[in-house]
Amino acid sequence: LMTGGAGADRFVYGSLLDAGDQIIGFEKGSDRLDISALLAAVGYAGSTPLADGLLWTTVVGAAPAAVTSVRFDPDGAGPQVPLTLVQLVGVSIPNAQDLLDGGV
Repeated sequence: LMTGGAGADRFVYGSLLDAGDQIIGFEKGSDRLDISALLAAVGYAGSTPLADGLLWTTVVGAAPAAVTSVRFDPDGAGPQVPLTLVQLVGVSIPNAQDLLDGGV
């Protein structure tokens, strides 16, 4: 369980072992997820992980009780099973692009 503080927070993911977090206080528009090291760790050589099906979000409920699940599939449409990388509690972010650091 992590909590975002005041200002722009950056949550860094570098390994599939980092999956399963919950973040409270994630602020849409200022806080970001940095998955560049995670993409390198799984051997992703592309430049558009969202279009390649590696990352997407699903939202359950409505703010302020919404939960945005950020799903990650290490090989896109390949045989590996997608996992929940992180759940953002209390925020609705249907577009995964709005989460990423550096516009990855």
